[in-house]
Amino acid sequence: MFIVDKTEEDGMGDVDDEASESESEEEDAVLTGPSKNSIYNRDGLLEKLGDTSWPDNVEWIHKFYIGIDQEQEIDVNDDLAPELAFYTQALEGTWLAFERLHSMGLLFLRPSDYYVEIVETDSRMEKVKIRLKIEEAGERRKARESKSKYS
Repeated sequence: MFIVDKTEEDGMGDVDDEASESESEEEDAVLTGPSKNSIYNRDGLLEKLGDTSWPDNVEWIHKFYIGIDQEQEIDVNDDLAPELAFYTQALEGTWLAFERLHSMGLLFLRPSDYYVEIVETDSRMEKVKIRLKIEEAGERRKARESKSKYS
């Protein structure tokens, strides 16, 4: 923040160094507590949690909830630590869900020949697949021929 002294004749003015130093200190300040405007209504929060949470008797397959516990404290002022923790939790949760679905014997991966659901009929898609295989074979043949020309 610059404060200009308008009493000087040259019009340039002085820069107040103390104001700029205090501003940079404010930018580096760490929040230590909740805002004075925040409201903590524990009963209301617990009531809403009860309204929105799943009943206890619902099977896992219907809610797909994977809870990952955080082993260590994360410094929220460090930019990389929360991102890394989120990435690690997501990766661990994905592996746990993968193992659980696999142990249940459920099919959850797409078949290798699955591209996308479209309006085309299966017979039309078979023709397209055959045409693609023919084109790939032609490209391989051309590559072999060009390779033999330069050998």
